[in-house]
Amino acid sequence: MKPSCQAKPFRFTLAALPDSFRLEHESETVPSLIEPGMRVRHPGRPDWGIGQVQSVIGDRITVNFEHAGKVLINAAVVELEIVEEDGQ
Repeated sequence: MKPSCQAKPFRFTLAALPDSFRLEHESETVPSLIEPGMRVRHPGRPDWGIGQVQSVIGDRITVNFEHAGKVLINAAVVELEIVEEDGQ
């Protein structure tokens, strides 16, 4: 008879780590400032034009840009610029 040795699956998430292990650039405040319907600009891609936020789920922000279409932005990596109502 062979011994039964089965490993249980292990799920690793950032939430399971203590704060001291999280990356310095991670921010929980940036996505919370951005809401669906807001107009934003990608600082590294001005050629995309102004975009309208479609959804915000955690650090994932879906934006529909004028010249790039729908793009999924990782807010832990890119800090979108909020465009004021007057377009500036």
